[in-house]
Amino acid sequence: MTSTLNPMQRVLILGSKPDAIIPSFDHAYCANAAASYYQGELSHRGGKTYSVVASGQITKRERRPNNKKLQHYDEKTTRILESRNDGVILILPPDKSSAKRKIKEGISVVEVTERERERILRNISGLDEPVGPCRLTEAPITVSTLYIYTKLLQNAFQAIGKERRPPAAFRASTGIFSLAYAILQHGTQSEYIISGIGLSDRENYKDKSFKQKRKIPRHSHADTHYLSALSARFNIRTTEEEIYQRTGIPLF
Repeated sequence: MTSTLNPMQRVLILGSKPDAIIPSFDHAYCANAAASYYQGELSHRGGKTYSVVASGQITKRERRPNNKKLQHYDEKTTRILESRNDGVILILPPDKSSAKRKIKEGISVVEVTERERERILRNISGLDEPVGPCRLTEAPITVSTLYIYTKLLQNAFQAIGKERRPPAAFRASTGIFSLAYAILQHGTQSEYIISGIGLSDRENYKDKSFKQKRKIPRHSHADTHYLSALSARFNIRTTEEEIYQRTGIPLF
């Protein structure tokens, strides 16, 4: 799934935050179920639409058959699989999954492993870690404590030849990976518009029917640092006031 590097192509990065503004675009990269929620608006703005999907979003029934939230998972899976897409970028865990078999026949699927995902984020953003020791002084004590605990645990696993995935607080969201992946495809001559992605209150997203406030928000700290780094390198604007306030990315 490659694109010609035409000058000033507009690339939309879309999440499922309510009331997202959908400008005209040449290409849209939609995180998880966002393409389903904004299908009508996307179809009237032109361009090609791709969904960037963490495979766990569509295999939770298999992995957690007794989970009380199965109805929510089933609805979200249906939305993802029935979205109108020109292609799907599927993020796979190290042990692969059955997720690809669920994608509609005829839709182009690009598989990205977790390790490739982290490599793309690192290469495009220039950050080895989105939340590292040099940034801990900027973070709340709860985040600093979790970071230290995570590092100790990762070192313990490495000592026995295993890897441990960091918690969500120190990983980019699918929305921010969608931005990095889009940049990889469309290069420095394109402009990137972020819409429907926030850095707080993510329990209110359209695809979060089970609202749950967390002491340490999932992805929020990592996303903030990634966005700041990416905006220093590429032509990025946003429709989201919160992103402008916290990262300085200009408003669209």
